[in-house]
Amino acid sequence: MGKARRSKEDNVIYSVWIRHGPDTIHYDMVFEEDCIRLIYLGEYWQRVRPRTGLQQRVDLFIYSLRKRRERNMGEASHGFTIDYCSIKSYNLVRPRIASPQGDVTPGVLELTLRDGRRVRIEFSPKVYEVVKSAVKRYVIRGIEKCRDGG
Repeated sequence: MGKARRSKEDNVIYSVWIRHGPDTIHYDMVFEEDCIRLIYLGEYWQRVRPRTGLQQRVDLFIYSLRKRRERNMGEASHGFTIDYCSIKSYNLVRPRIASPQGDVTPGVLELTLRDGRRVRIEFSPKVYEVVKSAVKRYVIRGIEKCRDGG
């Protein structure tokens, strides 16, 4: 799905994705003291039209340029936040080998919200340990802080 970059700050995970039907919506995920902020980067349609290998490479190249420009220019302003107090439970799924060819499934952070909705955030297997550390440092503390009333 593209390169995953680890930031100098351990609270930023670059280029996570959420699937909605045939399209994949990319976000930068920022763990803050009181919420998780998902900064919208754009959409990439995987099953809209048949493509040759060359056309797919061109599409991915154009998409990566657009994503980089939006991140650098600060144009990726619309996104959403998930307040830790609205999280009922979470499940962090470790990436695993999915086929004999050695394909690895992405890591998944699934959040169940108090209103019954589920948010499934996928990320590169390369950043699993960073996400795990951020979940311990921010999400667990945030949920406990909300339960304690503080």
